[in-house]
Amino acid sequence: MLYEQSHHDLGAQRPLFSDFALQLLVKHPTQVADAHVPLLTLFTELVEEAAEAGAIPPGKPRRRASLVMQTVMFASQSPGVPADGHAHPVTADEVWRFCLGGVSGSLSTV
Repeated sequence: MLYEQSHHDLGAQRPLFSDFALQLLVKHPTQVADAHVPLLTLFTELVEEAAEAGAIPPGKPRRRASLVMQTVMFASQSPGVPADGHAHPVTADEVWRFCLGGVSGSLSTV
């Protein structure tokens, strides 16, 4: 849902994740960070639960949660056009698999 709500869509009315949100991030970074606290808290709890269950290695859950949020929100804004010009939009599933598997690609098919 975070990916879909962050995804840039000119026809959609998403005041929280529209182009205006990028302007807010630049002009009012502290307020944007404050607004993200509830979502960051939720993601932190999910990372902690995953570590406790042994699904991921333990360590720095809040930092990991922040990286996941930033990755998902930024990736959703990308048109997915590689340098060779062949458009292959990134899907939400690809982004979540990447976040879970990381650069090692242990769970990624990207």
